[in-house]
Amino acid sequence: MSSISRGLYSFLCQQSLRLPSSIRVSLFSSRTRCVNGCAASKLTSSPLLRHYVKPSRILQSMARPTYLSRLEADPAIRTVLLTKKPVLLYEGAPSFKYTIKVYLLAGATMAAGLYSLKFSKFVSERKGLVGFEHYTYVFVGICLLAIGTYICSFPVSRCTSIELIPSTIPHAAVQFRIRARTAPFLADKVIVANVGEVTISQKTSPVAAELIAADRYRAQRITEGLESEFFLNRWFEIATRFVEKRWTSFFLNFKFAVTKFRYVPIEVHGDKWKVDCSAYLREDGQALDRLIRVE
Repeated sequence: MSSISRGLYSFLCQQSLRLPSSIRVSLFSSRTRCVNGCAASKLTSSPLLRHYVKPSRILQSMARPTYLSRLEADPAIRTVLLTKKPVLLYEGAPSFKYTIKVYLLAGATMAAGLYSLKFSKFVSERKGLVGFEHYTYVFVGICLLAIGTYICSFPVSRCTSIELIPSTIPHAAVQFRIRARTAPFLADKVIVANVGEVTISQKTSPVAAELIAADRYRAQRITEGLESEFFLNRWFEIATRFVEKRWTSFFLNFKFAVTKFRYVPIEVHGDKWKVDCSAYLREDGQALDRLIRVE
């Protein structure tokens, strides 16, 4: 502040009693606000205050909820922490009969493909036939071989069980213990991973719900609710339902088989394994969806 302004301010203070009250209030209140604002700006701009402000911001960022901190309220994790025993989240169905059926179907498909290729050679040697017949049988044979190879991949890289176990390391509360089978009829591979190290391609609960609805539809009787109908109307409705049910069941089976709908891949340490959503899932897959993040 300059000497002239300081002198003017002291003169006004001395002569303040002679000024009207409204002028005194406006003059000194603005002066007080100016001084307080300057002091506050100097205080906040000081290096010492900045040194104390930074840790508070760090603590606020650390206090924000993260993926792992939200898992502490999960009932499966609480059960593991209280009982100190593993909790089963997923268990695959017995795969021996399924594997036999799959490889029988794959073998029959590939045998048909080989026969088609062999028959194409027989067709090419015959005279008087159109030229595209040979290439048609070759194309059909190659497609059947590709389908058989695709079917052979169904029982490969499957998870047999997923458990939540107490952690063996001090910085983690729980861990996953995954038993997986790299190839049919071989021993299971045991994988222990932290919760954040396992990812899944999609949620399992919607897939499990659709599979349960499809099974319920197949098990439903076509005569349900028709007991009080007229004789002719009842048989007509039964025939309609029979055709509709057969067609819908065929479509669902074809969809589930071709697209591998019931399998959901999970990734652990760079390896991918398949979870069968038609097998046992804790809470119909909701427990697995809460613990494993979708990527």
